[in-house]
Amino acid sequence: MKAYVAHDSGDLDQLRLETPPDPKPARGEIVIRVMAAALNPIDLHALRGALGGRIRFPAILGTDVSGVVSDVGADVHDLRIGDPVFGMINFPGTDGTLNARGYADYAQTPAAQVAAKPAGMSFEEAAALPVVGLTAKQALEDTGALQRGSRVLVHGASGGIGHIAVQIAKQHGAYVVATASAASADFVRRLGADQVLDYRTQPFDQAVRELDLVLDTVGGDTLRRSLAVLRPGGMLVTARWPELKLIAEEAARRRIEARAVQVKPDVAQLTRLADDVTAGKLAIHIARAYRLDELPTALAQLRAGGTRGKIVVKIG
Repeated sequence: MKAYVAHDSGDLDQLRLETPPDPKPARGEIVIRVMAAALNPIDLHALRGALGGRIRFPAILGTDVSGVVSDVGADVHDLRIGDPVFGMINFPGTDGTLNARGYADYAQTPAAQVAAKPAGMSFEEAAALPVVGLTAKQALEDTGALQRGSRVLVHGASGGIGHIAVQIAKQHGAYVVATASAASADFVRRLGADQVLDYRTQPFDQAVRELDLVLDTVGGDTLRRSLAVLRPGGMLVTARWPELKLIAEEAARRRIEARAVQVKPDVAQLTRLADDVTAGKLAIHIARAYRLDELPTALAQLRAGGTRGKIVVKIG
């Protein structure tokens, strides 16, 4: 098989396109012939060593994949060779690591972490959905307890998590305020945002007040300033969970509930998200599709920021 392997933590130059042995499924695992994989910031965090012992080098990264089952291990009864599947794989794997194994043409993973791919979704769409779709859904519905009629602010609304979150919030009947660049404003409005603020020229903490819920995907000063736009009793949910402790004291003083979302695999939720895509209720925007041998260039684009939606790699 072909795979991008990182032999140590560092920069993108650690990635090497190699031919490691074909994977064999352990008990409860399957092997997927990967058709497409999607990029996520966790790939960059893992590569630079920010995930510590949860990544064991040499490592194959890439947790968002879609493809076709090519082999099935013992005790796997719901999937057969030839089934099209997608998911957030090896999060964690059966070995306890986050060595995701998706940047390859074959990837083994726990069978319980993948869902059946609907015929109405392309492999590229299916690969792009899991991490951002599950993060947005779990942040808004599970952690944020989003209610119909809530006033919600979504930061980074044109990005991977953000562009899905805007749509989910509108499905729940929320009034959605979104931050994005001026160049992405029309894109975010088409997703359903009621009010779009240019984060470069319109300070959001001067433009809105008394909101019920904020979803932060940016962190830093944006996370801290978000406290000022919430009503007492409101909730701030951040995907930048290590930074939550930095605002805990001020959040308590303002009587705001501050929580972090740490995405987890959930096949039932993933199936519902895919059903929404095929029903035309949810759109996945793919900014660009690269070849597998272009993966370092694709990751460099992700690191540069400013991408609308998702970047994918076509493999199969």
